[in-house]
Amino acid sequence: DMISVENKSLNQIIELGTKTGFVIAYEPDTKDKPYSILGNSVIACTRHHPLTLMLILFLKQTYHAKRQVVDVFAVTGPVMYTKCLVDCEMPISIADQQLLYPAFHF
Repeated sequence: DMISVENKSLNQIIELGTKTGFVIAYEPDTKDKPYSILGNSVIACTRHHPLTLMLILFLKQTYHAKRQVVDVFAVTGPVMYTKCLVDCEMPISIADQQLLYPAFHF
């Protein structure tokens, strides 16, 4: 899903994540969804960050029960990420959309 950063520096993303160790951005256009959702195209985090494990375990726990009745993007993609990351209330850094989504790609 990621659009190439074309040799641009990742220093802004690294700097943004120094306090939380986890950087993500809201998707640029979510007019078709009832609320803004975090994108899963680009995620920057430290090695073995606990949120990464939480997302994997949440997906493992919910996938088989929900996939038959819910669209895949809601089970494995940005909707799942938003639910986990917002509801857990662990600190995350939110990047400017243009930093992680330099071009609208949907």
